[in-house]
Amino acid sequence: MMMRFTFCAVATLALSQFGCSSGMPSEGNDENVGQVEQAICTATFNSVSAGQFHSCYALSNGTVKCAGRNNYGQLGNGNTTNSNTWQTVSGINNASKVVSGTDWTCALLTTGAVKCWGNNANYILGATTPSYSTTPVTISGLTAIYLWGGSMNACAWGSGTNLKCWGNNYYGQVGAAGLGTNVATPTAVPATSPDNGFSACATQNGLVQASIPFYAICGYCERTVGMTTTSLQNCWGNNSNGAYGDGTTTNPTYGTARQISNTGMRGMSHVSAARSLWVSPSGYTQMTGTNANGQLGRNFSSAYETSLANLYNNQSFMGIFNSNGPHALAQQSASFRIYSWGSNANGQLGLGDTATHYSPQLIYYNGQPFVADGVIAGGGAHTIAARNSGQQLFAWGWNYFGQLGSGNNTEYHAPQLVANCP
Repeated sequence: MMMRFTFCAVATLALSQFGCSSGMPSEGNDENVGQVEQAICTATFNSVSAGQFHSCYALSNGTVKCAGRNNYGQLGNGNTTNSNTWQTVSGINNASKVVSGTDWTCALLTTGAVKCWGNNANYILGATTPSYSTTPVTISGLTAIYLWGGSMNACAWGSGTNLKCWGNNYYGQVGAAGLGTNVATPTAVPATSPDNGFSACATQNGLVQASIPFYAICGYCERTVGMTTTSLQNCWGNNSNGAYGDGTTTNPTYGTARQISNTGMRGMSHVSAARSLWVSPSGYTQMTGTNANGQLGRNFSSAYETSLANLYNNQSFMGIFNSNGPHALAQQSASFRIYSWGSNANGQLGLGDTATHYSPQLIYYNGQPFVADGVIAGGGAHTIAARNSGQQLFAWGWNYFGQLGSGNNTEYHAPQLVANCP
């Protein structure tokens, strides 16, 4: 999740349809960015996440709701029935953030506790928990101030330099436990192993957090990457698709990391599905890794690319958002407009079509550029985003399991307003 930006946005449906009063901010034209009228909602969409076939959000009042597939209880409402409407997660009223993997979700609470629910095949819920849980389970021995989630594992940052990771470790991506074994409890990544203290998993923005002295990484979570503010990248785990960006597809020996010096690089992030993002010294966005659906944004497709290169036409963004699928989502720094590219078989790019796009494309809503709050996430083949200072929730893409939370199972190829004034 990125930091919240305040701006004016579109409101096209009658407010009475969603129980809202008057006072909706005006259209999100560039000249109105930064302006907002008096708040009209008692709560706002504070955090969103998208798994393969489900979606979740956390409200500013601490409530968490989920929609979509529920075969492993990933909606957290005490049953395994799919739902195309938003279901309240049981027993949580103080969440500050949600993250979702393939078929599980975790919430960071204001107390620092972490609760998770859904599939436990990779021990995301802990070894003592059954194969899945339909209600939240507290992760023992963990107090966090920040939380990341990848497809199959998770990491939490505590006080000081206390980083702990757990979950799938098939390629050694957790970094502190045996290769090929699932890590059932949050395990501290020691400063002497293999990351020199620069481990992380699954950030959604690639920006330095105030209390975290590195750029946090992970996506599909077959490898983990950390970067210090001195531009030294430490990588371990799977590099078979060139996600390290060092011109190779070889993996480091387990228990060690490959340190890559990228002099002057301003930042990096993992955006999932075996690809990485960098910001060059000149400010250009660069990507490397899997490119079968053009998700590197270079205007062509290939199995993978092992070296960094600028996006097509040297386009640059303030952040690339985490996605559990082969499509990319990005926010422009000056206008907060949202762009997308990559796989689009189900309209998950929000461009009004189902064609694959190999370079960044601007998303529109009602004829105007789609401007969002930086609260956005991509699922397996769908996208969910908050806008209008967190007062509106939009979704688009595949909806077979109701993961858009639209009250139906209709597939939408452009942004669809699914919730307003929560």
